Amino acid sequence: MPGEYRLLTLTTPEDFNGDIHTAWRKFLKRMRRRGIIREYYAVKEWNKKHTCQHLHVVLRLDYIGYQVA
Repeated sequence: MPGEYRLLTLTTPEDFNGDIHTAWRKFLKRMRRRGIIREYYAVKEWNKKHTCQHLHVVLRLDYIGYQVA
């Protein structure tokens, strides 16, 4: 399978009122439509103050630019 494993960390701002899983699913859907993401593994984590959520994601994909992501 082509592509390399890459690490992506997504962090919500402190005033984020949405659901990080919904945001991740939208991002994933867009990337799959473009044929960019092949497989992934994601883990959710809170910061120490419990105010921000993080998603640490290992992806298998070719390089994508910041603007595409």
